[in-house]
Amino acid sequence: MSATTLARRYAGALFGIAEKANIVDKAQSDLKLITSSLCAML
Repeated sequence: MSATTLARRYAGALFGIAEKANIVDKAQSDLKLITSSLCAML
């Protein structure tokens, strides 16, 4: 396996992890927003 292939795989894995982390972060902020909206309605 060449160095470029290895570097591409590594970069792809890091990007995938970052993407998932960002999705999780966004879901948590959305959940907080929904929770605060529901509390405001009560």
